[in-house]
Amino acid sequence: MSPSEKKKATKDDKTKSKLHSDVIDLQKPLSIADWENLNAGVKETEGLAFVQVLPVGQKSVNPLQFNTIHLCPGDMLPLDKVPLCKLITDRVSEIKKKGVNPMKHAFELN
Repeated sequence: MSPSEKKKATKDDKTKSKLHSDVIDLQKPLSIADWENLNAGVKETEGLAFVQVLPVGQKSVNPLQFNTIHLCPGDMLPLDKVPLCKLITDRVSEIKKKGVNPMKHAFELN
């Protein structure tokens, strides 16, 4: 990458969101602008946040269907479970209801 291309990429990273893309770099999922906005939201609500990055071709039920930031305001904390933990617990329960050992199921997925 040439110096001028690097400069443009850095400028874009400071001003443009990466969340509107259907392909996310897992090494740098958010732009500088995204991180600044996320930080401001977390500070303002005294909450917690996480980024949802979906596999290619998968869509969320949210209006922005690919990659979204979830922000939980501080007045809703403490949560019974962190959202990811709840997702995993719910999935394990679903697998157990089918009469399958969750650990065996996990290894079969690989």
